[in-house]
Amino acid sequence: MELGLVGRSLGRGRWLISNHPALDRDLADLHATLAASDSVVHILLLRAHQATHGIVAVHWLSTPRPGYERRSGVYQYWDSAGLARHAGTHPLGVLVLDFDGMRAANAAFENDHARGGDVLIVAVARALQRFAGDADLPARMHTRGDEFCLIMPGCDEAGTAHRCDELQGLLDGLAVPESHRHVYHGASVGGAARVAGEGAAETLARASRAMHERKRATRSR
Repeated sequence: MELGLVGRSLGRGRWLISNHPALDRDLADLHATLAASDSVVHILLLRAHQATHGIVAVHWLSTPRPGYERRSGVYQYWDSAGLARHAGTHPLGVLVLDFDGMRAANAAFENDHARGGDVLIVAVARALQRFAGDADLPARMHTRGDEFCLIMPGCDEAGTAHRCDELQGLLDGLAVPESHRHVYHGASVGGAARVAGEGAAETLARASRAMHERKRATRSR
């Protein structure tokens, strides 16, 4: 069962979890088989530059549907693993963004994620890819489905702040498909530049905190 799920995941270039037949209808039989033993298999891909560089299969036993709180530690570890290549990179800038509207988009399309939130994910991902420089690494984060990051080797504190403001303006004015304009409300972007002695994962965490601070400030207006 694990190998079958790995093959599907590699073919689609994205993570798969066996208890999401609503998102992946061809997983219905596998979901039913695993549900009999209250188990879930989660395939995680480590991807960069549109290629897969690593695979982990996580087995959740006696857990018919693990909540986000139980999965978050795995996600945070996997996101940090993507930074391993930058263990000694300095200067290094990191941007983290969260866009608004995915949950509303899913609701507007009766929880058909392919027609709802996925449309916004693709629109934001393509905008981030266009924004990224040749040496940058744009990536979708797995702490939440609507969060992305941009790793910027060679970008110091001033450069990181400048690019943070640039990306904020780009996403606030992003032209999403007309069918989704009523639910998309821009994004919140936070940035951090690596300081001496700091691990790359710590820089990512500071950028994420800056993003959440901007989001809270925007909502309080």
